Amino acid sequence: MKVLAKQFTVFAFDTPGFGSSEALSPNKNKVRDFADALAEALEVLKMPKCAVFGNHTGARIALEFGRRHPNRVSGLVLESLPVFKASETKDILAHFFPRLLPKWDGTHLISVWSRVRDQSIWFPWFRRESSALHGWPMPNAEYMHEYAMNFFRSGDAYRAGYSAAFRFAALPAVRALKVPTTFVALKGDVLASHIERLPKLKRNQRIEHFGSGRESPANAVARLLQPYARGKAPKDPEPRHAPGMVGFGYVDLPKAQVLYRFINARKRRPLVMLHDGPGSSQRHVPLMKVLGRDRPVIAIDLPGNGGSNPLSKKRPSISDYSEIVWKICRHLGLGKFDLYGAGSGATVAIDMAATHPRRINKLALDGVMLLSNGQRKTFAARYTPKIRIDADGSHLYRTWLMLRDQLIFAPWFNPGGKRLDHDKSDFNPNDLQNWVIDVLTNRHTYHLTTQAAISYPTASQLAKIAVPTLLSGGRGGQYAANSGIAGRLLENGQTVEIPGKSAALRRVIGKFLDG
Repeated sequence: MKVLAKQFTVFAFDTPGFGSSEALSPNKNKVRDFADALAEALEVLKMPKCAVFGNHTGARIALEFGRRHPNRVSGLVLESLPVFKASETKDILAHFFPRLLPKWDGTHLISVWSRVRDQSIWFPWFRRESSALHGWPMPNAEYMHEYAMNFFRSGDAYRAGYSAAFRFAALPAVRALKVPTTFVALKGDVLASHIERLPKLKRNQRIEHFGSGRESPANAVARLLQPYARGKAPKDPEPRHAPGMVGFGYVDLPKAQVLYRFINARKRRPLVMLHDGPGSSQRHVPLMKVLGRDRPVIAIDLPGNGGSNPLSKKRPSISDYSEIVWKICRHLGLGKFDLYGAGSGATVAIDMAATHPRRINKLALDGVMLLSNGQRKTFAARYTPKIRIDADGSHLYRTWLMLRDQLIFAPWFNPGGKRLDHDKSDFNPNDLQNWVIDVLTNRHTYHLTTQAAISYPTASQLAKIAVPTLLSGGRGGQYAANSGIAGRLLENGQTVEIPGKSAALRRVIGKFLDG
């Protein structure tokens, strides 16, 4: 993308069920369904006729897109288009796509790592024999980590799109294709020889080989797209979503892009939500859906977390984060609003309420980080350890345990210390998996929000807050004991003890905001 963006405005789509895109319905599991979904996305974007590039599975979707929607395509560049024979795909369809279901014990993490490693040795990966060795150089641990992360982000939904590509009959689609197309064979690619299986092409279609000379593959793709690219790129559309669903949006700042989730109910005052670290606003989705029934809710991924770019500073302060949140609120046109913060997000909310009280109507703090000097030193050293990628994949399990133990021990790195109240529902493997993905996606910056909160003068800032404030920590929560102390520092605060952190918490917060 970075190379292509030097010449073109580039739109890269996560195929449904992959990356950040939601999966199609279960009955939509053919390549034509993915091609039609792309057509719908381009319709929403008001995209003019454009050039389309696809690689491997993406090449099959792009091929079918060009066949079914030729009026939307000025030209295709299809790199390493798979043209499998039925005899070759029989075993692949039977063994290539095992279920990917998060497990409480975290063993699914190592299973995926092993599969990614095997895929770097054999094709197909399950045929562990000399005849299946493909001879590629063994990738480094960083590459395998990013490959594994793509599986984790997709989860079990990866099987629909991936298997659809192997069920797709490429040759009939090529014969029916009428748009200008360049078919590319990349030297060293496991599918390079498939270029020889193509039927006789039309006059506006051709074959290109690259990977042998000095020209990089990315530059070669740019050269091949150049004759097809035309028209003017559309403006970014306004974020939208179906009623009752949580939507996504981005705010473009001079040096960063920030993701936010939202629900656009028209009643009542807007509520802005700031998540705890490590993590992202994804953890607030259940609460958003309840509170968003009758009020607009905006949950922000703080910079360096979730889908937001990090700040340019190596060690940002809490005031740096609160300044970014103010910019986002101005960009979204928010006037006076209610504010919710959890953990380190509560620290950001405290800073906002202390410095700009007239902009905030009511403040809800779930878990206030009030640390002694000794705790600050220990937390700074141990709470957010550096995540190093290991060739055996053990960093995945270490991260899983670190986050799981945050629900059991306080602090998580001291199993001999305080035990937190919890029950089985707190350990939903899918929720833990999403949390792990958030942290590993931002492994270089996941710690910064927490570290900024550890050094923040929380007690002195609480004393400056005059807006009505609700304090909670959840029964037995990590910072539950701090609620009473924080309440005594506030001019207009009320402390509540909540029997759990789900429906009861939502009822208490909603009642407070509506009062």
